[in-house]
Amino acid sequence: MTHNAKFPATTLLPLNPGEAIFAPFHDPDLAKEIAFRIGPQSAEGCRHEHFWCWTMLSWTRSRGGEPAVTVDVDTDLAVAPFDTLVFSVTMDEHTSIQISARIDGAWRPLGEAVNGTSYRMEIHRAIAGTRIGGVRAEFCAFDGEKRCVYLVWIGLRSSATAETDARSIFPWNPEWPGLIRPDAEWPAVKFARGLLFDEKHLGTLRAKKFSSAWREHFALLESKARDHLHRVPEQDCGDFLPWGDNRYIRAKEKGRTPFFLEAQTLALVGLVNDDRAMCRHALRYLMCILHTKNWTQSAESRLPGSFWDQRCYLEEMACTTASLLLDWFDFALTRRAKQLARTVLWDRGLAFIERDLAKHEYLHHTNQGPWFCRGRILAGLMIEKSWAKFGNYTDRAVGALRNALDNYILADGGTDEGMGYYCVTLHAVLPALMAYARVRKKSLRWLLPRHLKKSAAFFAAQSAVEPGKFVVDADTSGNFPVGDAVALMTSLYPNSSCGDVLATGLARRPPFTFNHHYTVDNLFGFALGPDVIKPPRRIVPRSAQFSKSGYTGCFLESGGRSLRIHFCGAKAKASHTHYDKGNFTVEIDGIPFLIDRGIVRYDDIRAVLMKPASMHNSITPVLDDGSFADQAFSERATIPAGKCVGGGWRASIDLGHVWRERMNACARRIHATGVDRFAVVDEGALKEAGAVAFHLQSYFPFRIEGARVLLKGGGRTLQIDAPWAVEISQREESIDFATRPVFHLVARSRVAEKFSLTTEFVRIA
Repeated sequence: MTHNAKFPATTLLPLNPGEAIFAPFHDPDLAKEIAFRIGPQSAEGCRHEHFWCWTMLSWTRSRGGEPAVTVDVDTDLAVAPFDTLVFSVTMDEHTSIQISARIDGAWRPLGEAVNGTSYRMEIHRAIAGTRIGGVRAEFCAFDGEKRCVYLVWIGLRSSATAETDARSIFPWNPEWPGLIRPDAEWPAVKFARGLLFDEKHLGTLRAKKFSSAWREHFALLESKARDHLHRVPEQDCGDFLPWGDNRYIRAKEKGRTPFFLEAQTLALVGLVNDDRAMCRHALRYLMCILHTKNWTQSAESRLPGSFWDQRCYLEEMACTTASLLLDWFDFALTRRAKQLARTVLWDRGLAFIERDLAKHEYLHHTNQGPWFCRGRILAGLMIEKSWAKFGNYTDRAVGALRNALDNYILADGGTDEGMGYYCVTLHAVLPALMAYARVRKKSLRWLLPRHLKKSAAFFAAQSAVEPGKFVVDADTSGNFPVGDAVALMTSLYPNSSCGDVLATGLARRPPFTFNHHYTVDNLFGFALGPDVIKPPRRIVPRSAQFSKSGYTGCFLESGGRSLRIHFCGAKAKASHTHYDKGNFTVEIDGIPFLIDRGIVRYDDIRAVLMKPASMHNSITPVLDDGSFADQAFSERATIPAGKCVGGGWRASIDLGHVWRERMNACARRIHATGVDRFAVVDEGALKEAGAVAFHLQSYFPFRIEGARVLLKGGGRTLQIDAPWAVEISQREESIDFATRPVFHLVARSRVAEKFSLTTEFVRIA
């Protein structure tokens, strides 16, 4: 039984006139003050942890179909004027919740049990009485497997008041009189500042859209823009911006597509095509952004009594989108609209970006700091000529961006967050630097981060065998590049390997990934990318070593066969990382055989279950209850080293640091003698005698034949020999980044204090 605090909840934090929160589990500071108890019933390994946007409750196993864990929250609250209890929670579909409340001294069940959906949900239960003395949530896992639950918040609702508030939607006039000039009064197109390009460049773009390189891709952008014409943006203009990340939005706010990317697409295509309907529609989006009261996604982000924040993603994206449209459509806006926009950019955007960058040191060492500076720079360039005392604000923002990028892009040209984050980061920061260079008439080369040029080699080393795809690791949510990173890198470094894969990212509608909340693929790549595009080719190098970002790998080829191995570590205190040091992935003839799952969207509860070491191609100690220990956070650099030897390749990594809580020593070596054979050697010493598990993940089912395993896929067969294993098992377990099912093989060693395990991999067909 876990006790958290002495005093029951007596304070209500208002969300709106009809709803209030009394148990804010989503705020890590306030969550620590909630009086709640966790009482396992059939669960083993039950624990809770306050994360930055929820409190996670987890257990390793339970008796399937029986109550696993109970959470009791103590309260002392009047029921009036409320009539409904609201419980915000995230569970997977194999878990249910039964809610009860102690009302006027007696416990009462509130409705039937509810099954999870893997996404955040709100459960509404009618209540009646005088005082609420407690709320109980009883969780049941149907199959008894390892489970987790996100507790978000518990609150109260006055249905009549809340429904009246919800109906009070202001009827905006889509003509936006006094702000958007009537079409008949539009003069010739004239940009305000020419951030990314200016009106003189439109003729070039109009010719470019018919070029063989860009014709099909621009047609795709036109198709998207035509789709966006059907939306009435004013219907979503209110207190908060529409957003698609369900971690931070109310159930009633789901399904509202964000404004930003649709507005940018309409604007660019409208200008290039001289399509006034699209241009005016883009301006309506701009007006909706400027008239949204809060540039964030939900009332939870502006909760009185809380200083919790989710970082300034939406504030930055609103600044960026508004600044671009203000630049491009200066000729179509009234003086009042421009003055309003500058004030709103500061009050609802830049003020929050400045707050976060001042408040959180870590932002300046991850992708977020440079990314957030994009909004500062573009908005600064739009404000600076009109505000007398604005000073060198924009120049300081550029300095902050460059410093943060020099922290983010390491000396080997790589980063630690996976290629999804790397692409989104370059997509954000490169246009900001380009805009600053254009307006200030400075050399863009002088502004670029020190090690950016080396990033082309990092792109190649992170590439899969199939041109245009990446290997997956860390928090990467797809195996294609997203946004404009490849196109912009090709423009900057036309002879680099980036230009060899750019063509593969054009004229396609890739599967949606979490990163597509933030980018339109090659929207600005079209405007700023190269005119000529090379045919695609494979760019993965024979051998690669990245000693700062923590990767090594090889590509061996002979007689029409190939073997691709990608071997992972990480820099010290890597972000957006998994507990996957020593993980390796394998492609045979370009077919992914041993895979990394990557990550699903963060608002899917399955995301957290994709991070443990056991969900990677790794080794783990086996705990007494049969579950698998996990690596500790990498406080020190854990870097693999690899090199080609003759026709083969050798690599090694010291894993003692990440296994410091469980082992006195641990190391992994990989030796490939050619395209058909490699071996993995794991050696170490446990702090206490026990078994070690060797884990493999694949899209293909494993066929177990004693100590030998066959893995067949795409007409190829890989034989895996683990003569040291006392037990080998497999099952379909969880998913990959695209929600495809994954098979998980576990080979267990005998119990001992020390281990030395050699596992052979041989291609036999």
